[in-house]
Amino acid sequence: PSAVAADLPDSIDALIGARIDALPNSQRQVLQTCAVLGKDVHMAILARVLRLPPGRLAAALRNLCTAELLVRTGRGDTAEAKLSFAHPLIQEVAYGAVLRSHRQATHARVADVMERRHAHDPRAGEFAALMAYHREHAGHFLAAARHAARAARWAPTGDPTVGIERWRKVLLLLEREQETDETQALSALSSGRIVFLGWRGGVTTQEVAQLIGRALAQASQADARLPQLLHFAHARMLQASGGSADVYVEAVQAALALPDPPGDPGRRALLHVVLSQAYAWAGRLREALAASDVALTQADAV
Repeated sequence: PSAVAADLPDSIDALIGARIDALPNSQRQVLQTCAVLGKDVHMAILARVLRLPPGRLAAALRNLCTAELLVRTGRGDTAEAKLSFAHPLIQEVAYGAVLRSHRQATHARVADVMERRHAHDPRAGEFAALMAYHREHAGHFLAAARHAARAARWAPTGDPTVGIERWRKVLLLLEREQETDETQALSALSSGRIVFLGWRGGVTTQEVAQLIGRALAQASQADARLPQLLHFAHARMLQASGGSADVYVEAVQAALALPDPPGDPGRRALLHVVLSQAYAWAGRLREALAASDVALTQADAV
């Protein structure tokens, strides 16, 4: 018994690893590719990534299901058929056994297949976060950031924290890229979106100040409308979080002092409406009325 015990793996991970190592090469390759795809494996994508003869792939998958490493979860043999791992640890161990260079190349192939598959799909935003994941793990950080930005736009509007986290992910990805006009524009957009969403909660005033600083340094190159919007958003968040109404007034005045972007004649009228509100909250009613009159005059001219 002691000799037998000495040959037993000393952990569940090692036991799973031994089962995977004992597989024929073709089945091990299929299982490891499934692990790169994720916990849910779409059969159509797997087939395009592996590019194996259909009969050979089907046989390998049957054997892996018989071995209780994979289970079928989709609609049989249809185009929407799916697989999943019988236990999350199986995916984890199979993924960890893939050489880093091969893992990156497989993530890149998965991303290529998904991008082609969803190129004209109106629901592509649903899969954007997954495409960002694969591009990131392929080492393609700018492409990952583009997908992550689409995923952020697709985030449910009822929960700002989801959108905030997704825009933060865009910024993290951009930090791993060389600075270009495109990365600056995407960084400014991401920072601005976090600020706009953050006034409802989930972002500290300290983080807002840092984001505003970052965005203002890049905003004018990204979008001439952003500097004014960022000043306004910053002011609104400061006031909403208990800041002084006078600070709100000063921030709106700073936004009005910036040059107006072309092609947006109603912007100055809107900012004067905001200024009127800020004056009123600060108890400066005469100035609030004057700002309101300016806003009405400018609105008539639009």
